[in-house]
Amino acid sequence: MKKNLFIKKHLKKGFTLIEIMISVAIMTVIMGVVGLFQADIFSMNSSISEGLNSQSANRALIKDFVFELRNATTSQAGDYPLAAAGTSSVVFYSNIDGESDIEKVSYVLDGSDFKKFVIKPTSENIYSEENKILVKEVLNVRPTDTESPADIFQYYASSTDGSFDRAPMSEPIVLNEVRLVKMKLQTNPSIETQVAPRNLKNNF
Repeated sequence: MKKNLFIKKHLKKGFTLIEIMISVAIMTVIMGVVGLFQADIFSMNSSISEGLNSQSANRALIKDFVFELRNATTSQAGDYPLAAAGTSSVVFYSNIDGESDIEKVSYVLDGSDFKKFVIKPTSENIYSEENKILVKEVLNVRPTDTESPADIFQYYASSTDGSFDRAPMSEPIVLNEVRLVKMKLQTNPSIETQVAPRNLKNNF
């Protein structure tokens, strides 16, 4: 009879404090690992989403730039289609929205950001800097591996056989000799395109 009581007492023995502490520690480690894994997944999804948004914005900028510069035309005041040209910016006139006005469009490298500005003419056909509007912006662009930070645009003249010169024009750019414009931005992903404006003429 005494033997049976001893067995029952032994069977009723619970977890010791050390066993409970070890169990809690193991559960804490497991929960921490799961939490880190979830944080990594969230961070990865956020990075992928930002990358896709950036690619979409870059594609939209390329599409706009090509369309607008290809259709560059004289301003409403009669100015030449190209207003200014440099390695870090290009300014031209184009009907960018299909309405009656011809806008003054600027693509400019501002520090490490690439920006597009638009100026609508007044009723007197004046393009005032006070009316300049920032339309689009690409942040944190980098220079190409071989060019300086400001070398975003290159300009090419026509050769005698009607093709484009292989060597880009050097500054100062002679506006009425420009026939091809190349743009390259090192973003993620990089942007590179070229445009031959339709309405540029030597006899302007």
